[in-house]
Amino acid sequence: FFFACCHWLVALPHLWPSEPMDTKSALVIIPPASRWDPIQHLRRLYDTGFERWMPHMTLIFPFASPDAFLPKIADVEAVAKSTSPFAIALGDVNAFESTGAVWLAPETEPPDAMHDLQERLQEISNTIFKPNVHRPFTPHLTLGRFATDKQRIVDACEEHLQDHDYQLPFQVTEFHWVTRGPDTPFTITKTFVLEGSGLSRRPSQTLPQAINAQHWDDVAAVQQVATKLRLWLRSHPACHHPRSRDALLSHLQLLGRVKIFANADSVFRELSRGRYLVTSNRKKRAATADSPPPGKGKGKGKGEAL
Repeated sequence: FFFACCHWLVALPHLWPSEPMDTKSALVIIPPASRWDPIQHLRRLYDTGFERWMPHMTLIFPFASPDAFLPKIADVEAVAKSTSPFAIALGDVNAFESTGAVWLAPETEPPDAMHDLQERLQEISNTIFKPNVHRPFTPHLTLGRFATDKQRIVDACEEHLQDHDYQLPFQVTEFHWVTRGPDTPFTITKTFVLEGSGLSRRPSQTLPQAINAQHWDDVAAVQQVATKLRLWLRSHPACHHPRSRDALLSHLQLLGRVKIFANADSVFRELSRGRYLVTSNRKKRAATADSPPPGKGKGKGKGEAL
């Protein structure tokens, strides 16, 4: 019995993969560049990793060295291809006492989307390293680090962020393998595109980020809305249902001075043909040569635009 126990003690370390974990390698979700400004402002002030990392939400870190990961790339690609895109909204400011980190909590739709993705990637990671049994996964986006003045940094982050629309949801359609050298920052080495079929249907909340119309001038706005809208619809194929179109139009009415009053189908038809009417407080004029002459289109008939 004694010798049997000794045999198992000697063999135990070899039951798990022994590849060393690499702190210069990670799997991450990177928010769209349109959300970076308020985040980077705070990271520049408070995050000791500002020069090393881009804004990100960690899925796996530390991760595998390139040599150890190359045989597993096909497995990760399979996970990405079977995972549906999902929506993320960056939530409240929080703090990790154990690591001294101040962070934003991402909220996903579907609710467990990020956890499910991380769990599947963790299973692959566990074939390279010993299983990660001591570090439960907490989705977060780091804003800064603290030693003793946690509340001051938390308050400063909350005060700065309240003036920005950082909580508007965005669509996650990919994640990245990022790596760095001994003295260089992390860069994207490979991108994995989520190709599952269950696209998140949140057009009315993701649209503002896509078209960003509130600062456009009155007459130029509709043409820019149309261009941005077509691009947005092309990248969000699940939002072509008529109910989703109504949601898009409802949101257009709130995005500044341009207001479109028509049913969804007729407006989308007019957008595609490039025919618009726009007004400001000062004047009304046609946005294209095909627009109806002044005096027509008044009232609440089909195709009216104000």
